[in-house]
Amino acid sequence: MASKVDVLSDHFVAEARRFHGAHYMANRASMSWGFKAMLKDLSVEQIKALITFYFDHYNHRTHDFKGFEYSYDRLMEAMRDRDTEVEHVDKLKQESAERAKEWREKRERIAGNRSDSK
Repeated sequence: MASKVDVLSDHFVAEARRFHGAHYMANRASMSWGFKAMLKDLSVEQIKALITFYFDHYNHRTHDFKGFEYSYDRLMEAMRDRDTEVEHVDKLKQESAERAKEWREKRERIAGNRSDSK
């Protein structure tokens, strides 16, 4: 069974290959130290989500591991901000849909009252 560090290293390399479409050279020994430190604060799933976020939302030419390792705390903040924004936008969409429904119902009642009075 692969260790947590190996799982994370494999995920980072897979994301790099997905993004860059080429072979990605990785220093797995260096990655292991970085991931061991991160695992003291975060779970494997949190780090994997952070790696995916890094590749999807930060357009770097190389996406080097050191850049990820040194900025993962800022990436966590950015990911939380994005999630908060998504929740806010979803709430606004729901509220707008409810208001539009109420407006349509009110308009139909007014139109119905007009036709009844004729």
